[in-house]
Amino acid sequence: MFSDGQFIYDQIKKDYEEDNIIIYGRSIGTGIATHLASNNKPKQLILESPFYNMIDLAKRFYPWLPKFLIRYPFRTDRYIINVECPIALFHGTNDEIIYSKSSLKLKEFLKDTDRLFFIKGGHHNDLSSFESYHYHLGEILN
Repeated sequence: MFSDGQFIYDQIKKDYEEDNIIIYGRSIGTGIATHLASNNKPKQLILESPFYNMIDLAKRFYPWLPKFLIRYPFRTDRYIINVECPIALFHGTNDEIIYSKSSLKLKEFLKDTDRLFFIKGGHHNDLSSFESYHYHLGEILN
């Protein structure tokens, strides 16, 4: 998955300068997006409903599952510290899949200029239906 993401990124770089590329990841894709941003120089990284890492997320649903069975740990917490571009996190306060504290835990690794937006009442699959989501997305894209 990481190599596929890098392949696509390299193809985009053939037509666009990196300072015009925004990487967006949502849910499980936030781990791949963060890894990609940590190995490149995009203009921006936007993460919607990010998870801290797959081990942490699995513990929430399967506390009895041994860590060594998780084949793809997607260590967003480790990748994010190497991201140089601005980062914006969006998370719904009522996310039933990836608990919103995942974003709070990731915030510890953010730069002072990075942003975390909680969408009050937002669930895992409906953030784009909230006016505050569009407002904050407009803020960071302008």
